[in-house]
Amino acid sequence: MNEQELYDELLALAGENLINIEHTQGHANDPDVAFTQLRIININDAFVTEYSKVARLGHEIGHFMSVGGSSPVYHFSPLGKSDAEKSANRWFIEWVSRRVYGDTETVYWNWANLMLSLHLPSEFEPVVVDVLNDMNAKDASLII
Repeated sequence: MNEQELYDELLALAGENLINIEHTQGHANDPDVAFTQLRIININDAFVTEYSKVARLGHEIGHFMSVGGSSPVYHFSPLGKSDAEKSANRWFIEWVSRRVYGDTETVYWNWANLMLSLHLPSEFEPVVVDVLNDMNAKDASLII
């Protein structure tokens, strides 16, 4: 599954969950923003970041689909230490992993390739490794 297909699936998921995606033209340093009470995500098309558009949108949708926060506004901060940021990251990594590796046993999932394909910086490694390990443990327990 390529990046555009993942992005399209995220857009469809947002629509199914009544989350409006609005594209804006802010400053290069203005992050994307999730307004959870308004059910809107503003994607700043001018935002300069090394994160892929899939990672950016997936993280913001994660604020709606996961638990861990109750703020009405979340600015794109995937390496944030709050429960809300951690929860959004975990939701996104699990969501994308199931799509990218859907027909492959979890034991063969490659965290480094996943990070590379999503343009995730090395600081994201502990989250990706932890989520994939948790998913592998869950899947293994279903088989036993």
